[in-house]
Amino acid sequence: MEKKKRIGIASFNCSHGLVWQRLHLPLRHLRHEFEFVTFDVKDIRHSDAFYLDALVLSQPWNDAYLHVIERFRTHYRIPVIIDVDDLVNELPSDHPDYLSFRTNRLNQIIQSSSHVVYSTEFLKYRLGHLNRNHSVISNSISADVYEGYKPRAKPYKNAFTVGWTGGQSHRGDQYFTFLDDLRRFLREKPDAKAYFHILCPEILLKEFGTQIIYEPEPCEFLDYPAVSATYPFDVCLVGLTDCNFNNAKSDLKLLEMAPNHIPIIASPRSDFIRHKDRNVMLYAENNKDGYKSWYEQLCWAYDNQSELKEIGKRAAEYVLTERLSTKAADEWREVLNKCVI
Repeated sequence: MEKKKRIGIASFNCSHGLVWQRLHLPLRHLRHEFEFVTFDVKDIRHSDAFYLDALVLSQPWNDAYLHVIERFRTHYRIPVIIDVDDLVNELPSDHPDYLSFRTNRLNQIIQSSSHVVYSTEFLKYRLGHLNRNHSVISNSISADVYEGYKPRAKPYKNAFTVGWTGGQSHRGDQYFTFLDDLRRFLREKPDAKAYFHILCPEILLKEFGTQIIYEPEPCEFLDYPAVSATYPFDVCLVGLTDCNFNNAKSDLKLLEMAPNHIPIIASPRSDFIRHKDRNVMLYAENNKDGYKSWYEQLCWAYDNQSELKEIGKRAAEYVLTERLSTKAADEWREVLNKCVI
């Protein structure tokens, strides 16, 4: 029996969902073909190279990555694969990972790697010239979690509900995309509600009172599928300002909402707009030709709830057939087999 190749997976203080979503979720499907060992980057020793056939590094968080790559590749001839997500692309100063993510040598890290995997086409466009050995592997969701999934009944839902969920780094996205239009919508539709998870603009709470539902308690990333199933959203807002960081973001909100048949209204950023021909979401951008405003899309969603539900169904069908971790695993298999001799 041929011995399985041993692959190291290393990250830098990544206890949140990034590594789980990008690496562990798909690679676990390959455990019968490869042996995987996990490390924290700061704990990797030179001797570890003697027991690995390849090393996968998640997100080049700091300059220490370059040292690891050069030692593994130059001294021990071990191929190193870098997985790159949006955090490398002009991380805003209010992002919770801003102080942790410090590297001025990103270009060298990418150039020194054996292969680079990008999460979006936009990142490949921005950085792909640095290393011609690259691939794009989109984020995925777990087939185990969603197989045979049926949207949960929500007997507590009593109004058309506009939803939003996200972290502190998206405060600016709320204020500079949909906030004014959402206020106008709620004023004109007093029977509608808005539900915010984790972060809510104070101005909405003051003006609309019980018309706003605010849930500030975060949840563990692994628990998010169960939490999102409880959302009483009729539509979810994904407002993203037009900047390089947001254009590099993956369509993760589509993956999170679609299994629950919750359609989204998204800013037309790069990884979202690629789905336009599929008709699995709505798009909004104020003062831009070719797009309805956030107010117009909210009114359309309110007035056309049957059509809105059909969009949610199409989104679910797309995600649950084409964006499962088994497909991402096939793409990772191709990368590993290309790099591991």
